[in-house]
Amino acid sequence: FMGGGHGGGRPGEMRPSGSQSSTTTTDESSTSMKGIKAANSLLISGGTFKIDSADDSVHSDVSVTINGGTFEIKSENDCIDGTGKVTLSGGKYNLISGGGTANAPERAENRFGRFGGRDFSEQQNTAAEDTESFKALKSDAEIIVSGGEYAIDSADDAVHSNGVISFIDGIAEIKAGDDAFHADD
Repeated sequence: FMGGGHGGGRPGEMRPSGSQSSTTTTDESSTSMKGIKAANSLLISGGTFKIDSADDSVHSDVSVTINGGTFEIKSENDCIDGTGKVTLSGGKYNLISGGGTANAPERAENRFGRFGGRDFSEQQNTAAEDTESFKALKSDAEIIVSGGEYAIDSADDAVHSNGVISFIDGIAEIKAGDDAFHADD
């Protein structure tokens, strides 16, 4: 499966191999550079996916639930992104976001506190714009990982949630340009 449809269907129609179930919505009035895009909840149960996208590779405006499968994803932005909860139960994932750590912005951070009469505790210089996102797994709410194998190479945070992250079981090999795991709550 490469970012714009597969299997001779309509543009945007998804037909990966293996058993799967999903809700997919496409907006015919705008062009999307996402691999799989859902305006509602997205459910994937098994299958084999190879996605190379200019935007998020798997995106839902509500929630993403993946129950197994094999995923080889290269994304110029986020690999798997849900506005709501992102739940991954099993599967094998090879995720490269934003070109990986080789493409990570140079960061100069100083968190040493006071030195020589100056306060450097909040000094941070970042070459990339804060509006760009290059995360492997991203949620505005919550990320739950229960099982699976994850090979992640991310230019930004590997796993990022504006809420909480629960990594219950699984194997992860992570290279991150910023945090391996970042949860705001």
